[in-house]
Amino acid sequence: MKEEIVDAHFAPPPTHLTWIEAVAWVVAAVLILVSGMVLHKEWYDEIDRQSLTMLAFYTMAQATGVVGIFYILRTSTREKSEPFQPGHWLLILLGVSAPFYVLSNITQVILFYDGFADTESYLRVNTVAIIFWQIVEWGLVLLLAFTLPVRGGWRVLLVVYFFGTVIFLAELVSLHFQLHVAAETWYGYLSTWYFVLSAVLLVGLAIWDVATTTQRRDWLHWVGSTNELVFFTPTFVFWIQSLMEVESVAGKL
Repeated sequence: MKEEIVDAHFAPPPTHLTWIEAVAWVVAAVLILVSGMVLHKEWYDEIDRQSLTMLAFYTMAQATGVVGIFYILRTSTREKSEPFQPGHWLLILLGVSAPFYVLSNITQVILFYDGFADTESYLRVNTVAIIFWQIVEWGLVLLLAFTLPVRGGWRVLLVVYFFGTVIFLAELVSLHFQLHVAAETWYGYLSTWYFVLSAVLLVGLAIWDVATTTQRRDWLHWVGSTNELVFFTPTFVFWIQSLMEVESVAGKL
């Protein structure tokens, strides 16, 4: 049985980007990409092809989320309106996370060159800084997630996303206690499954949403849903590739 959802009204998306929105996408993309590359290079001395590919996808997704916010702010004043939809919700949440990603990266790079007496002191301060930005980001994300009108099922994503944050913070704590090998191994393993689970859950929610509501989904909803999937695509693809390589090696034995 399909469920009729009555949400707050939202203007239909425009058919073109304004120059402000185009500039916002470029600026956001540059800040996200450059800050991510600089931080990655400081931690690992170089950027491999896989890391660069993942960073490029993250950049496109988060920058699109930023522009999505500009879209929504601009079109929300139009007289003819349509209901606020899950894809709009996804765009907003991903868009508001982008500035915190950049600020966290910049903070870590600054601390890297701040001349700490030892590695332990640096890791301690760096961890506190990252946790601070994570708390502020999650505070805003949760406020918007439960303030904006969206079907309750979509909020399940927040649980999975929070799990991803816990995995990341667990790695930081492991590094603080100098458990470098264990941290890298478990972080790589758990984060991969986190991204895979998120992608599968997102697709499942999109299918469930279409099957259980009579509300027409506009193109901005599908942009938001697809954009969210883009964020998880690289890890999902590399995961499948690694499984195929394992099977190939096993077949030769």
